Amino acid sequence: MSGFFTFIYFAITIIISIKMGANWLSGSLLLGTVCALFGGSGAKAIWYSGKKFISLVIGVIVTGIGVYAVQDSGVLLNFGDVTITADIWVTVGAIIFFLITSKADAREDLAIAANKETSKDQNASTDSEEQVEDICYGYLKLWGELGLAHMQVYDESILGCKRDTLLAIMKHWLMKQEDQHIKESWGVVFADLAAFQPNIGDTPLGFGVNSLPKTDDVDAIAKAALSCQIPVEIQDKVNSDRTELEAWYAKNVYAVT
Repeated sequence: MSGFFTFIYFAITIIISIKMGANWLSGSLLLGTVCALFGGSGAKAIWYSGKKFISLVIGVIVTGIGVYAVQDSGVLLNFGDVTITADIWVTVGAIIFFLITSKADAREDLAIAANKETSKDQNASTDSEEQVEDICYGYLKLWGELGLAHMQVYDESILGCKRDTLLAIMKHWLMKQEDQHIKESWGVVFADLAAFQPNIGDTPLGFGVNSLPKTDDVDAIAKAALSCQIPVEIQDKVNSDRTELEAWYAKNVYAVT
């Protein structure tokens, strides 16, 4: 849900910004949209850490910066017969981001911190265990490079092996973990294996930083942005796989309460 809303929210902002041209008005709208994302989702991540008052303060400040950036721009967003101002767009966006950000989404930043230095404390006793660890951290490196955000689907071939093979290796490695930090932070990384599917091709599906063509043709850019949606049958498969992976992780590695 959060990934779909993020895609729609930013796609609309990008299309409107492109139509306005490269100027401070479009720049302020983009800045306001980014502030809405971080003011909502960022505040919710802090909320889950137990610092609820601080999360609200930071959320208000970041969202306020976004509102300040757009309130004097005079930008209006038209949706049929409904017209809203840019400051309402930013404020409502931040509220929705806050409401729909799950605990798993909020823990995503922690996953990057689960680096290989932490795992060295495990002192693998055999060469095979070290190889398993290297494979898992190889996937973590790829995950970080792609910047997975529940918005794109990739061909499983970029994993270097079948996804089911990597899945079996990761399950074995995770079930043997004693490091609490790894148990807490690898959930999102593990569940994102769902984003790798067979027969996708060289071009990933969904909206990403490289989805828009490098051209000044506004119509071509708008068309590309709207055509980035993942086919329903593939999205359903990804969602089903992700749910299954999250359930396995909660049962066998770390239960999220």
